[in-house]
Amino acid sequence: MLDNAKLVKHFPTLLTALKKRIKSLPSSLPLGDADRYLSHYFGDLEVDAEEGAAFSANHQWEHVFQGSEEEKQSHIVRSPHGLNLVCPFLDFFVVQDGIKGTVNVGMLACRIHGLNSLLDSISKHTMSNAQSSMAASTASSTVVTKELLNAGFGEGLDYLEGITIN
Repeated sequence: MLDNAKLVKHFPTLLTALKKRIKSLPSSLPLGDADRYLSHYFGDLEVDAEEGAAFSANHQWEHVFQGSEEEKQSHIVRSPHGLNLVCPFLDFFVVQDGIKGTVNVGMLACRIHGLNSLLDSISKHTMSNAQSSMAASTASSTVVTKELLNAGFGEGLDYLEGITIN
């Protein structure tokens, strides 16, 4: 399980990687329309005055991405009312009182991780070049991992602890 507190400092890196990934969505994905969940919940950038920003962000995210795999996958659509609404939604909520500077930033980072996992699960196209061919999901996971490592995620971990080579 991802630790929200540890993910706080990696939010900007994760968001940057997600923005790049959304910009490169394949044209084979359907276009979103104004009547879909994404447009309704991520296009409405309002904070519930009684419950606060963390509740609002979580509530809106769950309306879209909590459900069966089939339901979640049906929300993976392109602009103008598609996944391009996710990053402005995250940009808006990360600076709101109740989220900014708190562990709730880590909650948003976990949401990015979950969306990346969903995108990985539905990636069926491949990327190729003259020397190799790899699944797009592997490539996108590699990009996100590289961004995290460059930002210092995993610093101080001994990945070979307890491993001996004979």
